[in-house]
Amino acid sequence: MKRKPFATIIIFLISTLLLAGCGKSDDSDLRDRLEEARNEATEKTTEEGIEDVKADAVTEPEKEETKTEDSVLPRFSSEESGKKISDNEGSTGVSLTKDDAYEIARMVADGKVCALEYHDYDGDGRNEAFAAIGKDDDMGGCILESIWFIGSDEKGKMMRDDFNDLSMYFDESGYYEQYSDENVGFFTGECGGYGSGWLTFIFGVRNGEPYELDLSMETEGFYRNEQGRFYTLTDDFTDGHRYLITELIYDSKTGQFKKGKVTDKDWAY
Repeated sequence: MKRKPFATIIIFLISTLLLAGCGKSDDSDLRDRLEEARNEATEKTTEEGIEDVKADAVTEPEKEETKTEDSVLPRFSSEESGKKISDNEGSTGVSLTKDDAYEIARMVADGKVCALEYHDYDGDGRNEAFAAIGKDDDMGGCILESIWFIGSDEKGKMMRDDFNDLSMYFDESGYYEQYSDENVGFFTGECGGYGSGWLTFIFGVRNGEPYELDLSMETEGFYRNEQGRFYTLTDDFTDGHRYLITELIYDSKTGQFKKGKVTDKDWAY
């Protein structure tokens, strides 16, 4: 039941009193006093209405959103794909980006990601990555601890961890070589103790599976000339210490290189 405004009650009482005194006042005086009473009551009714509107406008404060476990736990998100790292089960590989690969390498390996190369290594349309893990040395390189592979399915696999505290030398051109004729690529870097000799690691991918080449850590250098052909170096000590350019021949059936002809051409730093 809707309550009557207080001002309505006032009008009723005033009207009753005025009517009761009709005998003592003429009609004109009565009408004046009734009009005055109505005006006062109208003003009070208006004030009460405004207060009611203000009261109706007051709402309950918004409840603080309850945070679920997912909303407070940090989740990695790739800037390129906008997709979080999958749980690997049923992954198609299309979500793997360079940012994903770097984050996976950082999480699975105990050390600094000294180098990471993200490419389609075997030409199957899916990108993979290799990462070199270690710690900074005093010469601008990285004391190499392990090499990791991150597949297009976002799974990490440790490839090698016996580098015997050799430093991986910094290479401003990167650590990836593309063999365009075969549509394959290789992760490669040079390791040593900052002396006159060094060893070169070489890793590749065949049919989505990573492998270390037979020449890896067995040869000095893995280079590609302007014609796109690969070569390594052979030490020659007949007249001081020379580095002779030696051709490398690729076997597409095995994914391996073997040494070919040793030239008489010197290689210079």
